[in-house]
Amino acid sequence: MNGYLGKIDTTSLSDGAYDVVLTVYPLGSGSPKVCKKTFTLLKAIVYLSRVANVPAISNLPSPGNPNPFDPNAELCLDVSPDFPKRSFGGKMTMDGSAYVYECPGRKIKKYAIRYAHVTSPGGEPGQPAPDAAVPTAFSSMVAPLPLEYITADHYQPWNRVGPAPINLINSWKSITIGTHTYPKLKPGSWNSISAGSGRYSLLLTAEDTAGHLYHDIQHIWLDNHQIMGEIVKFQWYHEQTGVWKDLPKCKDISMKKYGEIRVVGLAWDPVIDENWWPAVAPNDNFGYYNLRFWKQFGPSHPLTGNIVNRVPVLPGTPPVVVPSDANADELTIWDITKLDGGTAPSPYVPAPDPLIYRGESCTYSIRLFVTDTTVHNESPTHYIYDTESVKIINDL
Repeated sequence: MNGYLGKIDTTSLSDGAYDVVLTVYPLGSGSPKVCKKTFTLLKAIVYLSRVANVPAISNLPSPGNPNPFDPNAELCLDVSPDFPKRSFGGKMTMDGSAYVYECPGRKIKKYAIRYAHVTSPGGEPGQPAPDAAVPTAFSSMVAPLPLEYITADHYQPWNRVGPAPINLINSWKSITIGTHTYPKLKPGSWNSISAGSGRYSLLLTAEDTAGHLYHDIQHIWLDNHQIMGEIVKFQWYHEQTGVWKDLPKCKDISMKKYGEIRVVGLAWDPVIDENWWPAVAPNDNFGYYNLRFWKQFGPSHPLTGNIVNRVPVLPGTPPVVVPSDANADELTIWDITKLDGGTAPSPYVPAPDPLIYRGESCTYSIRLFVTDTTVHNESPTHYIYDTESVKIINDL
């Protein structure tokens, strides 16, 4: 009497009406007793699983588990064993589900993604309980959301967002089938530049036609700072005074007189949010810089490897002042005498690239490349170039 009979795992079931049939068989003679109960399964599957194609990775039940239903999951590269966290900038898609179907009178009405700035470490808001109101901290909305289901035609099967993850950044357009024009989802992306940079929380909220609310939260680092990469000047070492002196712009550089050239510049990327100190990844997401050079019309050659330290260096404590040209420092020292190709042969043949013969001169270009680790406009590389040219004379 009112005892436990069994349970149904509805995880893999589709929404809709189901019959549960109980059959009781007598031990001896007699017919079985059959009882049937019909219920409608409501599927409310609301979650954020990926941003800019980077998944939400959980440490439960073990590190590296893609699990968007864990409120503590972070957006990380699915690369074992470290699963590095990433920051994001520019335009991005967001994948997940905003699926609420199909009790009579209960289905998706609208959904939106809002964001809130987290100003201090550990201050991320928790995920609201079902039917809880949207917290006031989430005052800004990811455009072009919200997406509202207005007419019966908005509920065509092709307009269901989920339960398998798809892009949540949608607006409406139309499609004509036969003689009837229907609403159709128009996938898009969110331009995060207006949000700025820092630690943020994203809140996906779906509302059904009965007024019930379903939430999912995801925390994110937004990086819309500009990378700095600039070759500011060249210097030469003055042995008599023991100091490096600036070379004038457009100065032809003599191998014999100068020998080694000091390349001075900026290879720098801001910390995303100084309030989150000490600066560790992904708040500190500087990648590396390198320098390459090439003789006019020739292929490029490495001048340095990938150097993982900023120029100038990051201070040990805040505040962190954005450097100017006056703060430029050494990127590398270029020994231009290594470009010496010796005496020209007879009969003459061009010097092997990138060398030049004695008594000759040529224009060389040097390029600075600086990158951070931010996923920018859905690209895994975010970088800047700067190129300068100089005429080198082989007068050895």
